[in-house]
Amino acid sequence: MHLSLTIKKHKMFNKIPENMRKAIFLMLILLSSLNLTATVYTVTSASNSGAGTLRQAINDANASTATPHVIRFSAALSGGVNSINITADLPEITRPVSIEGYTNAPAGLTARAISNRTALPVRIRFTSGAYLFGFASGSSNSSVSGIDFIVESTSSGAVAIYKGAESNASNIHIWGCSFNYDYINNTRYASAGTGSFFIGLYGQVGSNKVSNTSNWFIGAKNAGTEYYEGNLIAHGEVYDAVRLINVDRITVSGNYFGVKKDGLTALRSGYAGITGINTVNVNQCVFGVYNASANGVEYQKNIFAGFASAVQICENYETGTFPFSDYTQYYRRGSNKVSGNYIGVNKNGLPANTLSNSSGITLLGTSYNTIGGNSNHERNYINYATYGISLAASTYPYDRGAPTRPSYPVEYSEMMNNYIGVGINGEGSIVDGANTIGIMLGQNGGLLPTANKNLDVSSFNTIENNIIANSTNDGIRIQQTAQNAGYKTYNKITRNRFYNNTGRGIELRCASLNN
Repeated sequence: MHLSLTIKKHKMFNKIPENMRKAIFLMLILLSSLNLTATVYTVTSASNSGAGTLRQAINDANASTATPHVIRFSAALSGGVNSINITADLPEITRPVSIEGYTNAPAGLTARAISNRTALPVRIRFTSGAYLFGFASGSSNSSVSGIDFIVESTSSGAVAIYKGAESNASNIHIWGCSFNYDYINNTRYASAGTGSFFIGLYGQVGSNKVSNTSNWFIGAKNAGTEYYEGNLIAHGEVYDAVRLINVDRITVSGNYFGVKKDGLTALRSGYAGITGINTVNVNQCVFGVYNASANGVEYQKNIFAGFASAVQICENYETGTFPFSDYTQYYRRGSNKVSGNYIGVNKNGLPANTLSNSSGITLLGTSYNTIGGNSNHERNYINYATYGISLAASTYPYDRGAPTRPSYPVEYSEMMNNYIGVGINGEGSIVDGANTIGIMLGQNGGLLPTANKNLDVSSFNTIENNIIANSTNDGIRIQQTAQNAGYKTYNKITRNRFYNNTGRGIELRCASLNN
């Protein structure tokens, strides 16, 4: 309406014959009142391509400028029985689109808490190709829900949810889905692709130290519906369950990693040589509780079992650059938060050795991160790991074949209010040992190259108000070895409670002073 009034007042408008002026004015009023709505595309065929397929629905949505779009599935494909079979990469998504698996689901398969699911309404089996849903530039403000992903592709790095480094795609929500979980037998799919993982987000960080990829929610997001927004994510065979590289403000919350839907039982015995959430150069991300005052805070917690590391944050530092592929990345502070997670602990907060991980939370060459928090809802519960929390300089420069590039330390991070080696009540003994070492500073899981061995620095970190108990070795160890001879200085250890650790409460194994 404002446009029509502006034109009517313009002096050139008055030179047009009166009858034409009236016609133009009425047309502008009509256009200003139109409410253009996006088209709903319904998938009716389980085939890989052709009319009515998921592939065609994405192509149609990409071709239309009336957004946001909605892709739904017919009732025949929404009963949790039939599989949509994808045998090649789907088209990248280039428009905002909501892919809604729950819309036409029968009453028994509507959105509900993970433990109450008997199946998910729409099953997509991905047998060949690099990615299933790829979010490209133009796809911001999209969502995916109610999909049972079965990733069987053997292509190296095949992924169900993918976002490439060059594209700009933010504000995307992945919720109420599962990845390689067999609801009939309550196990992971043994036929999972040997080269696959499940969610991979790659961004670029420019000289302003801001990524082109931000504000994704994987799992819980919305107040009042957190309880049914979590994803159930099984183990892959080779790659991490969730991989985040050069991204900002990603929240991973309310998900089950490597745990059956009952929240009590691991999907595999022992642990796989993969990570639950693995990150490189991420900023202001939250893994676990993001709103400790919300009524649904219990549904923001992630549960982890059977991983080499439940959460690993790598290579965030204030200065420096490195070449990554064909462009330069800029380092920045981490400022990430890992809070309110159950690691080696079931959904009831009870430690269980069947839910073990090799390491609980690992920081490698990253700064200004928080593990835990001020409130009780933000504390992590960590049990049955070699290291409950591990801090060390990054090994990535050496692993990438660049031994002369500086290794970055772990600095200015806080570990506060966590329960390490105990359950939700914060007390009691665990006969077979909760963790080998509660918190380790200086163990990087590998040797730094000779040129960098003196840079294995863990300094200016704070370990405060934690309970550290039942370790089969030390409660806290600050370690220096001949291979990793860097300084561990000015770390503050205060107001922690230690009991029933076989070794010392605090063990200082370094020549440096001022801890």
